[in-house]
Amino acid sequence: MVVEKLKEIEKIALELGYEVALDLISENKSANMLRIDLGEECELDQDLTVMIYYDADDLDGSVFIQFFSQYEDEVSNVTEAYKRCAQMTRNTSLGHFNLSEDETRVYYRYMLAIDQKLVLRAEFINDILDMAVYAIEEFSQSHSGL
Repeated sequence: MVVEKLKEIEKIALELGYEVALDLISENKSANMLRIDLGEECELDQDLTVMIYYDADDLDGSVFIQFFSQYEDEVSNVTEAYKRCAQMTRNTSLGHFNLSEDETRVYYRYMLAIDQKLVLRAEFINDILDMAVYAIEEFSQSHSGL
């Protein structure tokens, strides 16, 4: 189920013109994930990582898809970073901003819950990617120098 959904999103992202890399569980990888290079769509050198959370024992019919991107620059003022993350989250249609566990980097995250039988459409994924690019760029432009 997980790999199939990732491959479905991979196919769509390729059709939309994105460069992608499917990283499957291996000796060096603890989870299956899809990396989407936002490249030409995003002014920043950012990747969006897509992970699928599915547990047949705990879920009756849902799949959770996480879209995640972390900024490279380290945070210098943690208090100000939290304030700016909260401010941007209020103004973001999809997803939210927060700090990593060690409070050194800002990240963007959007968690999508869908019916496990839903067939994803290119227009749907394109809307999510567009909104993610917009949010990531907007945060970077309005809150540089944290």
